[in-house]
Amino acid sequence: PLFIFVSGRFSHIRDRQRYKKGIIRLFETFIIFQIIRTAIPLLHGGKLTSDCFTTPNWILWYLVALIYWRLMVYFIPEKWLKHRKRIVAISICISLLAGFIPIGHPFVVQRTLAFLPFFVLGYYSKDFDIKSHINKIPPIAAIVVLCAAFCILFFTMNINLSFVHHCSFPYWANDMSHTFLRFVARCVFIPSSLILCVMVMRIVPAKTTLAKWGNATMFIYIYHSFVVNFLDAIIHRNILPRNAAMLFVYSVIITFGLLLLSRFKPLNILLNPITHYKDKCSQKK
Repeated sequence: PLFIFVSGRFSHIRDRQRYKKGIIRLFETFIIFQIIRTAIPLLHGGKLTSDCFTTPNWILWYLVALIYWRLMVYFIPEKWLKHRKRIVAISICISLLAGFIPIGHPFVVQRTLAFLPFFVLGYYSKDFDIKSHINKIPPIAAIVVLCAAFCILFFTMNINLSFVHHCSFPYWANDMSHTFLRFVARCVFIPSSLILCVMVMRIVPAKTTLAKWGNATMFIYIYHSFVVNFLDAIIHRNILPRNAAMLFVYSVIITFGLLLLSRFKPLNILLNPITHYKDKCSQKK
């Protein structure tokens, strides 16, 4: 949710042509890596199914959802977007009611609608100094809330709560009580996620170094999946230890490793080769 909130915050239209170009770049990245991630299993004997064309591969769902959200901002008339409270209320209603739509992973419909409020709130957060309000929260209070949330999640890890935080499944279950429970879970998920987002923003320092790392967000997001897949295969073969402490160490190593790789130009070009080629041709002219 915080990642989506930040994406909404940086989705303001200052130049419509440049904004549209950004959406095209997202779509280009999605198509390229959807092909790559579909081709890899095929090389190992996998089969081409209809899901390859209707369902984004693993983390690529976020690119599709972001395209939808940014297209929404692009096409909704400015006079409508000025009604902030109304738009936020509508987005929350859409999120809660989306679970009754009998569609899950295909075309990322469920997640796009379910996470919509976080994008909308991030979009409107640009209109006021949100950091000054967040800084009024005592740091110790933020740490206590985050530690409490961590403990709650830690002790419920054996319970299947994927229908809550994944937001990729509709509410419907064989038992109507379970259907209602999933609806209630999403009602709780939205405000609780917003609280955690605020607490994380409170303890994250406003450092220029972190801002520079933020420029490599797309690179890290796309390529970390390949590193995680490779590391997961090694761990399952008992080549590397698997425990909570080591998983944290792996996370740090992967993050810094990807930051170093983000300086490797060919990998950056692969994110948007067509756009890169067009830009290079226009510069020559």
